[in-house]
Amino acid sequence: MKDQRSKTLQCGCCGTGFSTWPEYTDQGQDKGYGICPVCQRWNQEMEDKEMDKLIKAIRESLGGSNLAEFNEFNRSNQEAFAMKCLDQGIITLSYK
Repeated sequence: MKDQRSKTLQCGCCGTGFSTWPEYTDQGQDKGYGICPVCQRWNQEMEDKEMDKLIKAIRESLGGSNLAEFNEFNRSNQEAFAMKCLDQGIITLSYK
């Protein structure tokens, strides 16, 4: 059974102190640190934006029946396909 008691941590992103909540999932950072709700939302938004770019790049590289098949995938399957392409080195990311 998980310990449901609240504990105070320091956010590893923004540095603010915050209290955990029952659904809080430990991010595996150093003891005493975690990710606050504001930074969790911000991180998710950034992750979603990057995934949108990746899916768009895949769409632009496909044609004909491959594009039609990819477009029939639900969002979860498109994301899984994109991650598989990254893992296999079919697609690479670069930041400038």
